[in-house]
Amino acid sequence: MPRVSGVAVLFALLLPTLPWAAAQCDTAPTSIAATTESANEPGLTVETAIILEGATNELNGVQAEHIYTSKRYPGWKWRMQSLMNVGDKHYDIIELVGQKGETKTIYFDISSWFGKME
Repeated sequence: MPRVSGVAVLFALLLPTLPWAAAQCDTAPTSIAATTESANEPGLTVETAIILEGATNELNGVQAEHIYTSKRYPGWKWRMQSLMNVGDKHYDIIELVGQKGETKTIYFDISSWFGKME
């Protein structure tokens, strides 16, 4: 039987609360403009992974990721989320899909709040 990680279970439990959480979360970015993709765009590689200032735990960190991607990439939907560990760093890898089926992979450095529940 496949084993499910605690983060995956937590994400599944929190997903239904995102609309409410987005309205309540005061730690997420609030003024992120959509831009076209460029080599300098943050989050396209591990080296440029996005750090969400103010995220302090799994709950508001995941909320902030959703708010960031919905504001930065309006109309794009989450297709997949995965976790990557590199040394002592932890990254969420989010695959987005656009309205025309195009995909984009965004990296978030979650090291400061990974595994924290409070």
